[in-house]
Amino acid sequence: MKIRWMCEECEWVGLHSDIDRVHDPKPGSDVEWSICPNCRAAERFINLCDEPGCNGKATCGWLSAEGYRRTCGPHYKPALEHTND
Repeated sequence: MKIRWMCEECEWVGLHSDIDRVHDPKPGSDVEWSICPNCRAAERFINLCDEPGCNGKATCGWLSAEGYRRTCGPHYKPALEHTND
């Protein structure tokens, strides 16, 4: 499953690899900041549900036959019920 992220400022949606990274300019700092490639907001991302077509906030994690899943609440229970068949 590819983990998708959404910027809370502008609602841009993309993959982790799409997010820009910049190093803190403070001398001696090794901190790296995640920056929205659309609006340039820093550190304003939420993880989205991995169910196709859903942009709900991922709040549940579980192991499926395909690997680890991150889903929103509405897709958590039906998905688990399906894996128990």
